[in-house]
Amino acid sequence: MEKRTKGEGVNIIHPYMYPGMMVNLNVDSYPINNESMFKIICNRLDVDFNKIMKSPRWRKREVVTAKQIYFYLKRERTRESLESIGKYLKKDHATVLYGIRQVNNHMETEKGFKKLVDSLTREIAIEETRINNIDTVEIIKKYS
Repeated sequence: MEKRTKGEGVNIIHPYMYPGMMVNLNVDSYPINNESMFKIICNRLDVDFNKIMKSPRWRKREVVTAKQIYFYLKRERTRESLESIGKYLKKDHATVLYGIRQVNNHMETEKGFKKLVDSLTREIAIEETRINNIDTVEIIKKYS
């Protein structure tokens, strides 16, 4: 994904939401923020968001997986530097890179994990369209 600037035409309808449908809209796009993205991931994995933010050194499997998925999705969606991705969860670039590689490995070997990441991608894309006040139903009707 290339870096986009405010006001230029961007693909708002993510291919994971509606496969085969990419609509180029000329709108001001405000991507989902770190907190909202991580809350979506924590809710899906039944991890307490507030506990993680208060005590970032938890090493439970569910917590580690949530953080790794966050790193992976943030990197896929924004192409921010590893250092800036890790800053939100107080992790360094090496931890972020390790997490991204772990998610890639799990996605290759576990079908259920790939489905989980794909559905989280859809949820985040839907939340992003909601933030941008885009009526996806109208877009689907118009371009179907």
